[in-house]
Amino acid sequence: MKVFLTGATGFLGHHLLPMLSSAGHECLALTRYKPGCRELQVLPRVTVQQASVFDDEALRAGMQGADAVINMVGILNEKGRNGEGFRKAHVELVESAVEACRRTGISRFIQVSAVGAGEGS
Repeated sequence: MKVFLTGATGFLGHHLLPMLSSAGHECLALTRYKPGCRELQVLPRVTVQQASVFDDEALRAGMQGADAVINMVGILNEKGRNGEGFRKAHVELVESAVEACRRTGISRFIQVSAVGAGEGS
């Protein structure tokens, strides 16, 4: 299976990418800073590409040919931005990723939440 991942160069991705690779899956991970994740770039069947996850064109291009998408982008602390970063990462990016899946015909989308989304309030 070919898997496209966002947020995969963070804490969870450092555990998930080696597991996916060892299970034989082809992975493309988008990162904002490629030199910061050299240890992931040497994994078999893993490609790390530098691009902004907030660039809709980069999202769609990365998803081409993928069977599944996993979004793990999240922020836990934000200072001085009045919640703009939270909204951008936890709402706008998810909406953009789901729309990119629709446009590229991908029906498998996994959202990993950093804020406990779905727990209700």
